[in-house]
Amino acid sequence: MRGPLQKEESDLVALELDVRRGDAVTTLVVDQPDDDDVERALDCLDERHHTELTIVGDDGQYLVVCGGNGRYHVSISSDEHDDTIVLQAVAAEPSGDAMLTVGGRTLRVPARSVIGRVEAARAARWFLASGRPDPGQAWR
Repeated sequence: MRGPLQKEESDLVALELDVRRGDAVTTLVVDQPDDDDVERALDCLDERHHTELTIVGDDGQYLVVCGGNGRYHVSISSDEHDDTIVLQAVAAEPSGDAMLTVGGRTLRVPARSVIGRVEAARAARWFLASGRPDPGQAWR
């Protein structure tokens, strides 16, 4: 019997991490990832060689963590529809914009959507376990 946050092992498809070397881009794929895989992938995000990790569920939903070096942008989207929700910073409600490297490109994102490593890890681990956003975090 599984707990309220546990998914069946076959429910989760993969964790994907981009690998960039100059203009060459490949994707490292980890099937049936666990919390340790998520933590290692987050540690790799450096806004240079690794700029994006994705946790893909078999239901068409996926969580994307972009950025690195202590500054992250986390979103959840679905192949089924165009809705995307973004994790929001709750401390100090920053205003303005911030620059993050995502997919090898520098992008301007709202500063309120740039979070720290602890929050990014929490969101990724919750999604890994449940396939849903962490209800204890601020999503918009």
